[in-house]
Amino acid sequence: MIRDTSAQDKAVAPKPKNRLKLAATVALAGVAVTYLALQWAGTSVSVARDSIRTAVVFRDTLVRDINATGRVVATNAPTLYSSATGMITFIKRPGEPVAQGDIVARVRSPELISQLEQEKANLQTAKIELERMRLQGRQEKLNLKKDVDMASVRRTAARRELKRAESSYALRVISTFDYEKARDDLATAELELDNAARAEKINSDMIEFEYQTREVSVERQQLVVDEFERRLRQLTLRAPVNGMMGNWLVDQDSNVSESEPLLIIVDLSAYEGELDIAESYADELAPGMPVEVRIGATNIKAELRSVSPEVINSTVKARVQFLDDSNLNIRQNQRISARVLLESRPDVIQVVKGPFLQAGDFAYVIKDGIAERRPITLGSRSVDKVEIVSGLVAGDEIVTSSVSDFKDHHAIQIN
Repeated sequence: MIRDTSAQDKAVAPKPKNRLKLAATVALAGVAVTYLALQWAGTSVSVARDSIRTAVVFRDTLVRDINATGRVVATNAPTLYSSATGMITFIKRPGEPVAQGDIVARVRSPELISQLEQEKANLQTAKIELERMRLQGRQEKLNLKKDVDMASVRRTAARRELKRAESSYALRVISTFDYEKARDDLATAELELDNAARAEKINSDMIEFEYQTREVSVERQQLVVDEFERRLRQLTLRAPVNGMMGNWLVDQDSNVSESEPLLIIVDLSAYEGELDIAESYADELAPGMPVEVRIGATNIKAELRSVSPEVINSTVKARVQFLDDSNLNIRQNQRISARVLLESRPDVIQVVKGPFLQAGDFAYVIKDGIAERRPITLGSRSVDKVEIVSGLVAGDEIVTSSVSDFKDHHAIQIN
C-alpha cells in the first residue's frame, strides 16, 4: 500500500498587509470607473478635434476698427460747364496733360453770337442818342443864353431911357406920365432879365439831368454787351489748373445746353481717398481719426478729413487725406481699401472672432478633453477680435467654430 503526502502539507495563513493593498486597488479602480461613467453620462455628444476650430483667450490691446473700400479722387478736380447752348468741340482728349490756361474745348453758339450783335447794335443806338442829346442840349443852352443876353440889353436900354426921362422931367420937358412909364420899363426889363437867368439855370439843370440819364442807359447797355462778350469768351474752355484732362461728360460735336457739365480737369498735385462706410458706423466717425489705406501692395498712413451727412444706399461717404503720397504712383478713380481706427484700449481680455458668436451669450471652454458650455458677456468688437467682459479668463481655450451641432448640450466630448 502506497502512502500519500497529506501528512507533509502545512496550512499557511495569508498576510494581512497584502489584503489591504488589494482592497485599496479595487476601491481606486471603482472610483475611476465611476468618474468615467459620470463623465460619459454628461457628454453624450462627441466631436472630432480636427472638425472644430479653437482659440485661446488672451489679454492685449484691443483696437476697434472698421474696413472700407473706396477710390482715389483728386483733391481739386474742377468741372467745366457750358455758358450757352451750342455745339461742343473738344481739343484735348482724356488723359492728355494740360497747363493752366490751355484751351481744352470750344462751344460754338450761333444764338449767343446773334444776341451779342443785337446788343452791340442797341449800344450803338444808345450812344448816337446820347450824342444827339448832347447837341440838342448845347443848342438849348445857346438859346437860353441868348434870351438872358437880350434881357440884359433891354434892361440897359431901360436904364438909359430912365436917366434921360429923369433929366427931361427935371426940366419939365416931359410929362409925369412919360417919366413914370420910363421907370416902369426899367422895372420890366430887370424882371425879364431875372426870369431869363432863372430859366437858363433850371433848363440847364434839366439838360444835364437828361444827359446823365442817357449816359446811365449807355453804361447799362455796355454792361449787357460786356456780359455777352464774357459768356462768348467762356465758350472757349481753358484749363483752370495744371494737371490732366479728365473724362468727357458729353460726346464730341454734340449739342449742349446752358450750364451743362462738359468735362473734368484733374489736378495731379494732390489726391484724397473717398471711402464708402456702412451707415451703422456713421455716428462713431470723426475728423482726425487715423486711417490705414492700402493701394495695391502699398500701405499709406492717412487721416479722416470729413464725413458726408447724407446716406446713399446704406453708406456714407468719407474723405481721407494721405499724409505722405509724394512717392506714390496713383491715379484718379483707382480702387483702395482702408482700415479706420475707431479706438485703442490696452489690457483687454479678448479672443479671435468666429462663428461661435452667432450662438449667443455663451461659449464652450475646452478642458481635459471636455468642452463645457459657459455663459459669457461680450463687449467691444474689432474687425477680427471681440472683448470678453466676463465669463472667461486669459488662457482659456474655447471653440470658435460653429457650435450649432452641439445642440445646446452642457458638455461635449472632444476626441
